[in-house]
Amino acid sequence: MNAGPLEQLVEDYDILINNDPDTPTRPKTSPGLSIIDLALTTPELGPLEAWETYPERPTGSDNEAIGMQCPLPKQPSQGGPRETLQDGGSRSFRGIVTEHGRSLAV
Repeated sequence: MNAGPLEQLVEDYDILINNDPDTPTRPKTSPGLSIIDLALTTPELGPLEAWETYPERPTGSDNEAIGMQCPLPKQPSQGGPRETLQDGGSRSFRGIVTEHGRSLAV
């Protein structure tokens, strides 16, 4: 698969790729790593505070479940109102695994 369009999008919009480059998101039996599931954030949000895979959690596909934690933005985005916590802290959540067009919260 040609990753050129995705690479161009990441470059044009300064998108941050939060994956650990040493952690596969899709196990495989051949040599090398397969990282086909990406955790992307915008410069406004900044990098994720935490990112990890959960190989022990079944997903119904050959991809790993991904957990992540991100900071809440200080300012509302242009896209609409955002909920902020009173203490200004972070909200933890687990990622979404997409399997054959349907999303599974993990």
